[in-house]
Amino acid sequence: ILYYQLKALGAVDITDITLIVGYRKEQIINYIAENFPNLSVRFIVNDEFETTNDIVSFALAEDFAGRDFIQIDSDVFFKPDIIKDLIAGSSGESITAIKKIPCGEEEMKVILDEHGNVSRIGKKLDSKTCHGEFVGISFFSKDFSRRLYPVMNRIIKETGPHIYSGSAMDELVKDGVTLLALAIKPEHAIEIDFPEDIIKAEREVLKHVKIH
Repeated sequence: ILYYQLKALGAVDITDITLIVGYRKEQIINYIAENFPNLSVRFIVNDEFETTNDIVSFALAEDFAGRDFIQIDSDVFFKPDIIKDLIAGSSGESITAIKKIPCGEEEMKVILDEHGNVSRIGKKLDSKTCHGEFVGISFFSKDFSRRLYPVMNRIIKETGPHIYSGSAMDELVKDGVTLLALAIKPEHAIEIDFPEDIIKAEREVLKHVKIH
């Protein structure tokens, strides 16, 4: 997955990359050094990865507050064109990829407002009222990221380290901060959580992932 993600970023000339690592961090660092020697990769270590959720890893990169950046969840296998489409569709606003598919309890779900923008994000949202799945590939604007990090830090302090980073995004969109939605085809991205997801990725997504 990491190989394809780095290749996708390189395809749009993004070479300044930050990875939040924890599990098997030495293996990841060595892999990138050997296979992507021309990339400028900074590593931030979450030493508490076994006992914290992704909000803690995300919050560790606090120097991105007030900056434009693309954020990709580490378990997403996707068609590289999604990165290009996010950049093209942002117009300076934050934008996130979604799949307009029926969702279950496991998926991070989204609700869209009357303008097609994201109005709610969360795993516990009612599947019957949701418009699709939050993919985990986003472009965050300077304004959005400036607001996002204080919210993440407050949630960690008040609620603990076991919540998802989507909760912080949910607070922002509920407060009226714009988060555009880029609807992608379901077969263009998949979250790899279980062995059966790998089989599905190879069967349905891999043919759309053209890496040079």
